[in-house]
Amino acid sequence: MCRASALYVCLLRAAGFHDHHRSHRDPLCTDRVIHSPAVPVFRDDRGRLLDEPCTAGFLTPAAPNAGVILRTAPERAAELPRALAVRAERVLETAVAHGYRRLVPGAWGCGVFRNDPAQVAAAFRALLEPGGRFTGTFEHVVFGILDRARKGGPHGVRADLHRSGDGPVRSQCQPYRSRSR
Repeated sequence: MCRASALYVCLLRAAGFHDHHRSHRDPLCTDRVIHSPAVPVFRDDRGRLLDEPCTAGFLTPAAPNAGVILRTAPERAAELPRALAVRAERVLETAVAHGYRRLVPGAWGCGVFRNDPAQVAAAFRALLEPGGRFTGTFEHVVFGILDRARKGGPHGVRADLHRSGDGPVRSQCQPYRSRSR
């Protein structure tokens, strides 16, 4: 997203967010969320310049770093599901506060930070499916996760959301697939 938009510049302006996380060094991070409204998006998913830039709002949380926790403080691994749940709730609260009705959550650290896709899916599932705090709040939720699978069914967070049954998240969840492949 940073290569296709002005998001990086917006994130640089959130010095307090970054300074806090650099100085506290807790791999769980905090539940703070950066809200970047009306960010210009100027490239498509192939990297080509758009004829007309458009704008989008971005919510940027700090993902817990499960890899560091598992390597340096494995006794804290049990804190990860709760941290992800609270973080997901905070992001959804922020989305509601700013009037967003369509969301594209990213991979939430399921790559380099080694967060468990099942835990991330469970955090969102509990909030978005029937009985959850945000049931019916959003028109559309699509997890923006690059799915490099060449064959077979869904992978990662998408697969875990699909396992949840016939709730609204299941029907709305689709992977991001780069059209350049």
